[in-house]
Amino acid sequence: MPLVVFSLLTIAAFLAFTVDIMRAFLQAQQLEFASTAAAVHILPFACLDADGQMQNDPVCQADGSFSPQALSNMSMQLEILSGGAQAAWNQSISSESSADASSMAAVSFSSSDISTPARDAGVSDKSDPLLILKAEKSGANALQFVFLPMVFAFNQMMGLTVPEAASSFEQKQSTEVMGQAASRIGAGVPLEATGNRVEAMARARCAGFPLAINYDDFKRALQGQSATSGNLSLKLHLSSAADLQYSSLNELRAYFVNLSSGNQVNDYYADAQSQERVNDLIGTLLYFDSSTAQAVSANLNPPEALERGVKIDRFAKGLLSGNTDLQQVISQLRLNKCYILPVVKDSTGSQCEVLGFAFLKLTALTAINGSWDFDFQAGESLPVLNASAGSSYKSIPQFDGSRLPPIYDQANSPFSPRNYDLSGNSFSPRPRAVVLAPVPSPRPTNSAS
Repeated sequence: MPLVVFSLLTIAAFLAFTVDIMRAFLQAQQLEFASTAAAVHILPFACLDADGQMQNDPVCQADGSFSPQALSNMSMQLEILSGGAQAAWNQSISSESSADASSMAAVSFSSSDISTPARDAGVSDKSDPLLILKAEKSGANALQFVFLPMVFAFNQMMGLTVPEAASSFEQKQSTEVMGQAASRIGAGVPLEATGNRVEAMARARCAGFPLAINYDDFKRALQGQSATSGNLSLKLHLSSAADLQYSSLNELRAYFVNLSSGNQVNDYYADAQSQERVNDLIGTLLYFDSSTAQAVSANLNPPEALERGVKIDRFAKGLLSGNTDLQQVISQLRLNKCYILPVVKDSTGSQCEVLGFAFLKLTALTAINGSWDFDFQAGESLPVLNASAGSSYKSIPQFDGSRLPPIYDQANSPFSPRNYDLSGNSFSPRPRAVVLAPVPSPRPTNSAS
């Protein structure tokens, strides 16, 4: 009989121990998810200036830490998703001494949870915006064990020491987030949209700008200046599909494209072959410049989503010539503002394939004989709002779920994925002037504790 009682007590103790351990394991998973989701959300806010506009200046200082403005932007987002003005975004199992796994509590963050990895002397890209975010449950918020203290009750009755971890368990999970070349830019959100994230995207116009850059020209310009520090000035000439490459590295061919919905191209985009479609272009440009002083013939027309591998239609220069509404809208585009430009494969027809996305700051506009030149500044590559990186299509209905095509010219492409070097514990440097998307880093962070 005593053996039976002892066996039952042993089984009960083991089951009790297992329940508490599984609660701790569940909380660890929840904290890891919370830190990853929060870090991916807040990193793109680092590239916004004090007015909420995208900028392509460095967001990290010489020691790798975030600039005061970047840190302020991300801290504000942490306050929001921690439940500052609404329900917290993430929850984990409650720290209270309860065996009920459905008892949940908010996962909260503060600016002190933000850090950056150490920049070793051998790391060339010290301004790379790498974010480490910690989710922690400690002190009064530590997980309180329910059954484990009972296991050690005998020790207490005998006057023996009871381990501190027998009553509570403190743990933290950290996630590192980095930027990878974006494979998708979401559709332009309505300017009247409400909600923290969409309001920020609308204010900064985080969507595809309807001016596409020739890939061969863009790659050549970046390669020609790869060893030069600082910003790179680029002049984009409005061109036709048949125009030849310019001799200067800094002069690039560019094309106005139609990013409106339709069924002529990929059964998703409208074509660019008529005056009616020119109104689409005017309406899309209006989305990026809502300050036009007088009425024009088009309505506001936010651009549709773009993904690597889709085809879009470009306008012939002759079709745009003499359109006064178009000239007006172009002339009033805001300068010293960053735009997301599709980069397209060189081709002779009107349709062109999107290969990636450039991140450039418009510095000047010049009207030349009914056409236009655009001066851009190629600065930092940064993770931006409304950008994502993946291996499958997400927006184009007939492609939905299918894999994206291989990266064109992958060995030389500025849109190739950044690799992690295990021996050096570092990433390959960012290309210049490329739209990045926030993604979890493959580098181990020794996060759990």
